[in-house]
Amino acid sequence: MSGIQRFNPTILLSVMLVACGCSNEPLDDRSLSALQEESSVAGTPEQENRQPTFITTSLTADNQGEPQKHKPFFEKVDVLFPGLGDTLSQAPVPRWKRDQRAVGHIYYSTGEPKSAIIHLEGMTRQEVQALAKIPVEIDFTQTRYHESDGFGIHLPGLLVTARGTVIAVCQKRHHSMADSGHPIDVMISRSQDDGRTWQRQEVIFQEQGISAFLGPIFEDRTTGTVFVAFWKMPEGVVDDLGYFSEYAQQGGGFWLVKSTDEGQNWSDPFYVRPQPNDDGWVAWTNNCVHGIQLVSEPFAGRLVLPAFLYKEGEPGQVSGIRGGLLYSDDNGMSWRAGAVLPEGSDEVNLVETTDGGIYATYRKNTLRTGKRHFARSADGGASFHRHGQHEDVRCRNLHAGLARFSSTRDGKENILLFSNPPGGSPAKNMTVRLSRDEGVTWPISRVIEPNPCRYSDLAVTPDGTILCLYTNGKTGDREKISVARFNLEWLQNAEEGNESEN
Repeated sequence: MSGIQRFNPTILLSVMLVACGCSNEPLDDRSLSALQEESSVAGTPEQENRQPTFITTSLTADNQGEPQKHKPFFEKVDVLFPGLGDTLSQAPVPRWKRDQRAVGHIYYSTGEPKSAIIHLEGMTRQEVQALAKIPVEIDFTQTRYHESDGFGIHLPGLLVTARGTVIAVCQKRHHSMADSGHPIDVMISRSQDDGRTWQRQEVIFQEQGISAFLGPIFEDRTTGTVFVAFWKMPEGVVDDLGYFSEYAQQGGGFWLVKSTDEGQNWSDPFYVRPQPNDDGWVAWTNNCVHGIQLVSEPFAGRLVLPAFLYKEGEPGQVSGIRGGLLYSDDNGMSWRAGAVLPEGSDEVNLVETTDGGIYATYRKNTLRTGKRHFARSADGGASFHRHGQHEDVRCRNLHAGLARFSSTRDGKENILLFSNPPGGSPAKNMTVRLSRDEGVTWPISRVIEPNPCRYSDLAVTPDGTILCLYTNGKTGDREKISVARFNLEWLQNAEEGNESEN
């Protein structure tokens, strides 16, 4: 497979073990999709027009049927799928299966010639004997175990346009679920009925030899233009974090594709290189979710995106790299690096507050506390003036969703929404939280997905339906991408602090 470094297959190891194997139970079929074939439509190869359409509805609602206004409802709809060629599936087909019960210890020889043995606990004598008869390989890349047949999906982003079209975006990862080291495309699906049904998924960016690191989806509502951002890494780069500094030293920057017809057609990609901020930080787009457009003066119309920022010599998991913001005041044509988050910051989400500020939350890769961190800006995203962590929001150190449900600006209550799996390994129990004080506290929460899950994003339709787009699966947390559809009444039915401990 292109982009994955292979190694001399057989390294003889002496293996000793004691215990039991692991099972691989089939996926629960409660969420299996109804496959509908569509007539072929003319288009480019990137649009994969032969791909079938999945329209799925798995109701786990308080009332099953068409939602009624003000009556609590919840449903889960599967949106984006992995597959092999034109055939979609409910989960990727991995080339490797993990034995979750085996624990290994490495012993090195004290004399010459140098050798090593691995002592494994958790397997039976018969399993040990079988393992000793097959080649054993050391995975120097730490990515080989992610290899799969066909393609997988990750990094969800969600947008409801001013006209009400719902657009879901994600990565299409070829031959592996690793973050890098293989081809990665950008893929979308659209809904025109508030997320009930979805059109077939289609690729909107693909380039030979490139891993596309997906950035935010966002809309300039003054022009009606929808953008999807990403940046490029050569597919041969296996150590993605090691490439960040090199990319920044090349000047950073990112690519955009745009649509002026609600995501039906997309432009060729064009490159933008943001101007560094006054402190010399270079910027490019952060991972997935969505950007925002400010509505309050004096920054009304400004587009603000989550960003990665770089400044040589600054400490971090990757030297010089932090999370932060970048912004545009000319409808997305030129950009400037903005506010910078503290050491250890990584993936970021954001929302405009009713006082005209910006509230951002983020994960940390270093200096972790197990809580969700936040920062606030009062100058349109140019800087942060307040930092802290939410003692009432546990963080599994994963990306999260953040969106506004309503505000007093529209004559309604101020309500923000936040989504993440709060803890556990593997991550599970995707939870949506509600704040009535602009993100100061998050007292109400409700689990929308008890199974394994990972990244998410949030949006709200014109009729007030809340959409949470998230990766999930029966045995893995990125088997498919689904959307949970529910209303405020359903969410508020949760008792305060109603969150799983896992």
